[in-house]
Amino acid sequence: MRNETGTKRKRTFSPGRGRGGPSWLPALLEKVDLEMRLRNFSPMARIPRPKRKRTIPTVLNREEVRRLINAVTGPKHRTLVVLLYSGGLRLGEALRLRVQDVDEERRVIHVRGGKGRRDRIVMLARVAVDELRAYRRFERPHHWLFPGARRDRHLCARTAQRAVSEAAKRAGILKRVTPHTLRHSFATHLLESGTDLRYIQRLLGHRKISTTEIYTHVADRDLVGIENPADTTLGGEGWGDRQPRRTSEIREVSEEGETGLLCRPEEQASSRNPSGHEVGDVPGVPLEVGGDGRGSRGV
Repeated sequence: MRNETGTKRKRTFSPGRGRGGPSWLPALLEKVDLEMRLRNFSPMARIPRPKRKRTIPTVLNREEVRRLINAVTGPKHRTLVVLLYSGGLRLGEALRLRVQDVDEERRVIHVRGGKGRRDRIVMLARVAVDELRAYRRFERPHHWLFPGARRDRHLCARTAQRAVSEAAKRAGILKRVTPHTLRHSFATHLLESGTDLRYIQRLLGHRKISTTEIYTHVADRDLVGIENPADTTLGGEGWGDRQPRRTSEIREVSEEGETGLLCRPEEQASSRNPSGHEVGDVPGVPLEVGGDGRGSRGV
């Protein structure tokens, strides 16, 4: 802008102009506030939504993990199962591993492009290193660590799932076992060993700690010190020596409430009570015999 003399004048703004903001902002805020109010009072907002089903993951104990791994046939599938448990990997993460992602010297695995497209570093056990070395001498992978029928593609996920399921049946494990069960078992065993929950979250690649806290409902670290009331109530001396009573045994109870002897139904016919009557007889009441030969009291 130029003044009356024709010289250029510096443009200035008042202090209140910057505080006002755009003229369309108040209208936008009013519209958003109105939509929020309508959403709260709309009939759809009052309809109750079904609660989400929260299930506890299936976990194998340490002995079941050993039996499962020993029942896997083939070096490729066996090494895959060992890595699933050793690093707590998801099945897709393990199948997409490349040869250069495994560092045997540092005993770590570089997981690339995991869930949420995030990379992370996981542990590699000593036994897993031995399995990998034996597997590489047998398979000699070049690009994919677990190649499929075609060398340019990795192993199919359905093939790995079938191998784990069949191994669980051969091991005699009655639980429903999937490759993801090994990931649950890895996290649960770490928690039972005293590992901090934050480290477990980092190893599993969870964004929220609440996702990792599900394993606190499965781990029996805090349940070991709790004494079951059934053990204190029923677990006294001589409890294990008591034999279950046969259903054919009948216990006589006298009118005074005293307990009599035990007798079997075949011995009941020949047994008599102290009054001279047979067991089951009622003095003074005649025994009526029906057409089928069975006796009944006319009471």
